[in-house]
Amino acid sequence: MTTATAPTRRPAARGRLREGSCQLGSCVRFERCWWRPACVRRIWRLLRRRILTWGATEAEAGARLAGDDLLEDADGVSTRAVWIDAPAAVVWPWRAQMGPDPRGGAYTYDWIENLLGLGMHSVDRVLPDHQHPQIGDTIAMGSNRMRVERVDPGHVLAWRSDDGNWVWTFVVEERNGWTRLISATGSGFRG
Repeated sequence: MTTATAPTRRPAARGRLREGSCQLGSCVRFERCWWRPACVRRIWRLLRRRILTWGATEAEAGARLAGDDLLEDADGVSTRAVWIDAPAAVVWPWRAQMGPDPRGGAYTYDWIENLLGLGMHSVDRVLPDHQHPQIGDTIAMGSNRMRVERVDPGHVLAWRSDDGNWVWTFVVEERNGWTRLISATGSGFRG
């Protein structure tokens, strides 16, 4: 009767690697996996566009949206979109009140937002005091402040950071009783 034992490394190989006198084992492994960083870079390039345009059509991702002029020649741009089974008049109040306390939160995972120090607490009701954003209104986003730069009530809300390096625009469009919510960001680093 044989007894199964856990596999162990050969003592000689372990000793050689520890002493550094023979790296043949790691050279062979390197030759087999040298392509992995290149592969990861290729996959990242393929996925990056999809991540930056999540849910948006090609036309939406390529379109010039309200607020794009707030940061011309942005270094990084994302356009994401989602369909909501509700009329725009029902969606807009939730968008209008977005922001850190005492506003309505970001409707994401509060623990992630708060880990970043953003003071977000998503509410489950419409807050009447935060339904009429005005140009010049500000919210704190961590150490950065965002200022309302564009408002078309019921349709467009665009925020720009005080340092001018980040713009976040929301476009709300009703189509056949559904709402298309488009979120577009632009970032750049000015000297």
